[in-house]
Amino acid sequence: MYLVGSVTRNITDETDNKDSFVRNSKGNYWEPLGSNIFAAINDLDSGGIVWLPGSTTITVTDTITLPENVVLDMQGTTIKPNNDFDVIELMAGSQVKNGVIDVSSVSGFSSAAITVDSSMDVTSNDHIPRVHNVELVSSGRNGYGIYLHATGSSSRTITSEFYDINIKDFEYGIYLHNENLNAEIKSNTFSNIVGYGNEYFVRVREDGGETDGNYFQNIRCFCSSGSNKIVWNNGKGNSFDTVMAYDCSGTFYDFDDLGYGHDGAHQCFLSYCGGGNVDSAPWNANSNAYMIFNMKESSMTLGWVNEEG
Repeated sequence: MYLVGSVTRNITDETDNKDSFVRNSKGNYWEPLGSNIFAAINDLDSGGIVWLPGSTTITVTDTITLPENVVLDMQGTTIKPNNDFDVIELMAGSQVKNGVIDVSSVSGFSSAAITVDSSMDVTSNDHIPRVHNVELVSSGRNGYGIYLHATGSSSRTITSEFYDINIKDFEYGIYLHNENLNAEIKSNTFSNIVGYGNEYFVRVREDGGETDGNYFQNIRCFCSSGSNKIVWNNGKGNSFDTVMAYDCSGTFYDFDDLGYGHDGAHQCFLSYCGGGNVDSAPWNANSNAYMIFNMKESSMTLGWVNEEG
């Protein structure tokens, strides 16, 4: 017999499958409702795992904030928000994996499917947030798939990991945005990402402090008529390694904006195949040195200026 929250009947192996419930690593069970995801998380003392029932759709009415060291294993579940809010927010050491977040039914969605708390201080000294094997779905190119947003004077998001992720039809597939002089978004890793029809597939933006040293590897972008840019970056030292673009043309790689004390392409690396030309920042001896490798044409461009005197 299992102890089941929000259930008034006995649950037995003969009539029920325990995997059809929301459950956690303390051994407690709940019916598969959005409110019970929060109950299962809050029931954990200091970290643990919450499992959702596979092949199920669950609607939530508020942001699911995963506390430190809590893992949400969706096991194939689809989570849908009933309104315009961030769906899952990560704290230090928290993880989400193995499921679908579908915001397509929310008209004009302007929030994020997955975000990292903008006020927190997550560094390599902490257990780092991880997201893997998830599918993020929007419609009409609205909202953010993954959003790392730094606003507070002490907020840092460093060395978080995102891999094996599909992102469909958002305004921004992945958006790293730093708005504060003393904040940092750096050394985060994104690998094996597939985007479908997003307006901006990867946006790295500095409006204040540094958004630098982030690594993007094996990015595949399937464009649509509404797609605008594949990579749009003004951070320093970011690497975009093996970006494959399909069904698009024009200037889809933009490194022209000024960043925080440097030109947009400074110390950046881009290797790409398909998707048009690269709009890079003007040469500047003090703040621009970059490498661009066009795999389709087997051509490499080095932007570097040596100033003497």
